[in-house]
Amino acid sequence: MWVEAKRTEKFQPYAAMQQAETGIHKSDTPEMPVVMQRRNNMKTQDSLVVMRLNDFAFIYEGYLMQYGWPCMDAEYLEKEASEDDTPDNIVKLFTVMSGDEDDKG
Repeated sequence: MWVEAKRTEKFQPYAAMQQAETGIHKSDTPEMPVVMQRRNNMKTQDSLVVMRLNDFAFIYEGYLMQYGWPCMDAEYLEKEASEDDTPDNIVKLFTVMSGDEDDKG
């Protein structure tokens, strides 16, 4: 992960994310941009973390799989396409994980 840490009273998440993404591009690394922000006199543990939804979904899928929750990724969907019902214990991740773009505006 490429962490862009900010300590400011007036947080600008999009500008901070752009700075992180620029750093990644300049260093030519495959890292994931993450912005951490806290205000003055705030405990570090109360900081905010900002990341792109695609990156969050990727991490969340790994978390779910670690604890035994099957996820509906593209491979799973192809395998189960012939079945009528999807088990209730399957966690369907955001559409971004399957490459669908439901909001382009």
